[in-house]
Amino acid sequence: MDSSSSPRDLLTGVYVRANRLMELLLIVLCFATLGMAAVHDLWWPALVVGMPASIVPIVMIRCWPTALTTRLGVATAFMVHAGLQIHLLLGMIEGHFVIFVLLSILLAYRDWRVLACGAGVIAGHHLLFCYLQHQGWDIYVMPQSHMMAYLPMVLIHAAYVVVQTVVLGFLARQMARDAVTAEELSRLSRHIGRREGIFDLGFDDTTMRSHVGGEFKRTMQAVRATLGRVETTLVEVAGVSSTINQGNDELADRNRRQETALVRTQGKLEALGGSVQENSDHARRASTLASEAGGVAEEGQQMVDALTEAMHQLRESSNRITEITDLIDSIAFQTNILALNAAVEAARAGESGRGFAVVAGEVQALANRSAGASRDIRALIGDSRQQVVNGTARAEDVAHTMADMLARTNDVARLIDGISRACCRQSDDIGEVNADLRGIGQDTEENGLLVESVSRASERLRQQSCLLDEAISSFDLGKTIDAAASSRSSAGAAPSGARALPQMAGRAPAAVG
Repeated sequence: MDSSSSPRDLLTGVYVRANRLMELLLIVLCFATLGMAAVHDLWWPALVVGMPASIVPIVMIRCWPTALTTRLGVATAFMVHAGLQIHLLLGMIEGHFVIFVLLSILLAYRDWRVLACGAGVIAGHHLLFCYLQHQGWDIYVMPQSHMMAYLPMVLIHAAYVVVQTVVLGFLARQMARDAVTAEELSRLSRHIGRREGIFDLGFDDTTMRSHVGGEFKRTMQAVRATLGRVETTLVEVAGVSSTINQGNDELADRNRRQETALVRTQGKLEALGGSVQENSDHARRASTLASEAGGVAEEGQQMVDALTEAMHQLRESSNRITEITDLIDSIAFQTNILALNAAVEAARAGESGRGFAVVAGEVQALANRSAGASRDIRALIGDSRQQVVNGTARAEDVAHTMADMLARTNDVARLIDGISRACCRQSDDIGEVNADLRGIGQDTEENGLLVESVSRASERLRQQSCLLDEAISSFDLGKTIDAAASSRSSAGAAPSGARALPQMAGRAPAAVG
């Protein structure tokens, strides 16, 4: 349907049907005018005015059938013919009856503006032509006997025309609303039944101009919404039913597999109990070995502590040697000074002090060698001190490592002891699990019977939903089809999700095994 139908569009059929009537009446008026012209031999106004008054509106009807100007042109032409016929009948009072007849015929357009136009044209005609007649023109609106009181006569005629126009205008508005309502309902009914065997309810975008049309549209929308929900529900019910059937089939298969798996699981649990007991024995032995390793680690810690202490003592001895070399350097320096003084004194003594100068030179050489040896010792002691420092640092690192290893060994011992106790508890728990598995085996047999019952009920539900879906399929719900399609896709995805849960449940016994 056209979603933007205006009142003019909705009244197009009314205008077209009225135009056919008006064309016929314009032709009749044309011949009637010619016939009246023969009464008093007034052919000139009949031909000059009457013929165009019929031809022009007929052309407008052919060219612009639904235009307002066409309807106003027809109303004007009708009143022109009325005025012309009054003139041809020399203003005879009975000739004025045609005005009321033609105004009533214009009601076929159901447009108060057309009636107002016709009334305005004939009122203007009466006022103007009556005045011209009174002035002596060869024009007739009233009989010559009424010309002394022409104005009251015109006003009386105008009053009747106004009353009729008001009443006809009110009726035209009512009839226009009724026509709009009828056209909207007709379009809706044609839209609903446009396809054989299908009720098309998809007219959301259609604008209703009438109250009844709006109520009918809202009613149909409510029906469509209800049917859409029913269709969506049916899709979901069908999907759920299919899911239940698939789930029941899978559940039945899994029940059978679980019965077999439970038997295997019981045997494996018995073997697992023996393994747990063996692991408990191994844990106790590992705890003993961890305790022994802890003792060895403590001895290693003590030895590292003794090594660290020895390295500290060695560093102190190196410090003392450094002090001794400093003393030797001081003695060598003083000896060198004394040798220099002796050489100076020998030089003063001259020839007699030559032997003393030789001795002073030897002493100076000895002092220099002592200073060199002292420097070499200091260098060696410096290297030794650095190595002692490095050794001390490494000994401390080893001490920290041994302490950490001892702590970890103690932690391992505690963990192994905990494992031993846990193995004992697991052995007890396995016995309880064996008892529970026997109960699960009985429940599995009962579940198999329940699954068969649910499968039969689900199949009956699916059959009923199919029958109802066939009934709903005779309605075309427009945009709700997309929602139903998405619901179908969601329902189609549901079985896979439903299968996923039983598969997870089915893997649990295998994990125990």
